[in-house]
Amino acid sequence: MEKTYAGFVALIGRPSVGKSTLLNCLMKQKLAITSYKPQTTRNQIRAVLTEEQRQLILLDTPGLHTPSTALHERIVGYAKKAALSADLVCWLITPIRVDSPIPMGDQHILESLKNKFTQIPLFLLINKIDQATDEELLYTAKVYSELYAAQEIFFISALKSKGTDKVKKYMQEALPENEFLFPEDRYTDVSENKLIGELIREQVIRCTHKEIPYGAAVMIDQMKEVNQGRKLEVYATIFLSKDSHKAIVIGAKGSMLKEIGTAARKSIARVVGMPVYLGLHVKIKRDWVNRGGALEEFGYTRQG
Repeated sequence: MEKTYAGFVALIGRPSVGKSTLLNCLMKQKLAITSYKPQTTRNQIRAVLTEEQRQLILLDTPGLHTPSTALHERIVGYAKKAALSADLVCWLITPIRVDSPIPMGDQHILESLKNKFTQIPLFLLINKIDQATDEELLYTAKVYSELYAAQEIFFISALKSKGTDKVKKYMQEALPENEFLFPEDRYTDVSENKLIGELIREQVIRCTHKEIPYGAAVMIDQMKEVNQGRKLEVYATIFLSKDSHKAIVIGAKGSMLKEIGTAARKSIARVVGMPVYLGLHVKIKRDWVNRGGALEEFGYTRQG
């Protein structure tokens, strides 16, 4: 019987360094939501990539940062737990200017790596290479390699799929010998409900720009196929933490909610492969980001 290899690869890094974009790039489909805003990812997404005798389970983690709310404290806990349980850690960074120090967020990650993850193989991925000069890329590689001895250093653009095939090949070669942990036709362990809820939340973030902080959560109320399975009906509620946000999300005569719904419906349709009807409602759950019961209700369980 031919040997098989399988294992977990944690994608870690500061907010907005491109972890979710890299996961979507490697999977060649959208599983994790993306935004130019920091701290977009909240939930740990497991993406399963099976090719021949090798199965990668990619863990897209929330950005490591200093928590400012109970919600942020929990999602940072998800990222650290994912890294500690992985067979390989991929640390994503972005280029820095020549003679500049590394960002404070990366200094925090560096301390965690030295203190907790010394026994786990680590790849350093310098992302967004299309936004830097060759001199900046070489300087970045030099500075970080002097601070932490990564097994491999890669220069990539996750957005433009540059250098990502090489990263995937090295990830696969780093896997331990193991039986497959998921069926070969499985591509994620995230439920369809949760994935669709995240696609809606993505559009709340994108459409409201800087006006809505991260006090938005989405719950799927009902989802069903109609027209003999040729169309999907989705009914969902957007929960906000402040009264003032409700007017922003709804907009004048419902214009913003319509924009959010249109963009989310198109995104969901691309994922499920059929036309979608999307009905959205908006409700207030005050300061839920700091309330334990509300966090549990929305699926942000405390890490043991």
